Amino acid sequence: MRLLRLLTIVTLIALTGISVGQAPTKASGAGQPEQQQRIERVTVIGQRLGNLHNLLAGYTMRGTEGFVDGSAPDSEDNRTAFPWQVYYGPDGSLEVHFRRVGARLPHGTMEELDYEEHGSWSIDAGELCQTIPRVGSGATVCFELRRTSQTKIQMYYTRCGAVTRCYPGRLGPDGELFPGRVFTR
Repeated sequence: MRLLRLLTIVTLIALTGISVGQAPTKASGAGQPEQQQRIERVTVIGQRLGNLHNLLAGYTMRGTEGFVDGSAPDSEDNRTAFPWQVYYGPDGSLEVHFRRVGARLPHGTMEELDYEEHGSWSIDAGELCQTIPRVGSGATVCFELRRTSQTKIQMYYTRCGAVTRCYPGRLGPDGELFPGRVFTR
């Protein structure tokens, strides 16, 4: 996380043409007031989001989840990426639809199954926290959200609860926001 911030600062300095330790140049012209001749260009990589409740309430986030942590598997990887979708209700409820390998009966044949679960979500210290009783042993998992485009969001773990292969700062699920309760399956 610190490395990302440092790279962002270095990128901003390089893009704006500011030299460290030098004062900004000023225009010189007869009869014209002095003004700075600096043009700033800002490139934000993974912009941290502000009011998360307003961003998520009443929207469905759809994406692809990797094994457990949301990482997308490579083509040579034996893991399978599964679709997931979460609707964030304005009242703090959530509905999640996802697909995962499982068995319909104990000791049954393993196959891809579709799941639908309900839980809750809240904003705690600027982080999205969600609790889904039958996912991650029902523990609360929190994320820092970053926007990568107008509608695409990446979720980075901050508090993992009982989710395996998770640690703070690791990229979790990412997806795209759609207005309303819109599931594709």
